[in-house]
Amino acid sequence: MDRDLDAVEAAELRLEARSRERRTELARRARRRRLRLWILGPAVLPALGAAGLVWLLEREGGDLGGWPPLRIALVLAGAFVLPALITAWLARRRGVLEAIAWALATVCIQVVLVFAVGFLALGYGPD
Repeated sequence: MDRDLDAVEAAELRLEARSRERRTELARRARRRRLRLWILGPAVLPALGAAGLVWLLEREGGDLGGWPPLRIALVLAGAFVLPALITAWLARRRGVLEAIAWALATVCIQVVLVFAVGFLALGYGPD
């Protein structure tokens, strides 16, 4: 009888230890997700999209006027929509409204970066 109780207590202790380990791992994973969203959403993804667009403008001499309108629309959609979609996907666990807000924030930050770097600092766009 004592051996059975000892076995039950040992099993309970193992279960409690595993539960603590699981909670610790879940907390670490949640922290990583939060950090990933806060680093990629407002900083890295908009900077990459803006850098790609400014690089393209630099390569084309500061004007995309010679391109067909569909190609311009696709490039702009890819440059702005792709980072926003990735940010929304990273924020998907926070709810639909917050994911949309993160995507809009990414686009807004990217617009500011494109205008600040491309148009003001490098002098692209109309004169």
